[in-house]
Amino acid sequence: MTRTEQLADAARSLSDEQFDGLLTFVRSLRGQPYFETASEDALASLDQGLADAAAGRVIAAADAFREIDAKIDAYGR
Repeated sequence: MTRTEQLADAARSLSDEQFDGLLTFVRSLRGQPYFETASEDALASLDQGLADAAAGRVIAAADAFREIDAKIDAYGR
């Protein structure tokens, strides 16, 4: 079985939403790297996030998700 046939076989079992996600992913593999196409603001935000993490200014993912869930609940899901 060729690589194309393997991919087609796997794709047949996906929902429409999953298939659309797969296509988006495949297209991203062929595109330019994000760092070459991102805006200055986006790159600055990433740099700030890395600096914050290096300085220990982070919160655990579980805490962040708990805060997000609480905000969603407050808006009545």
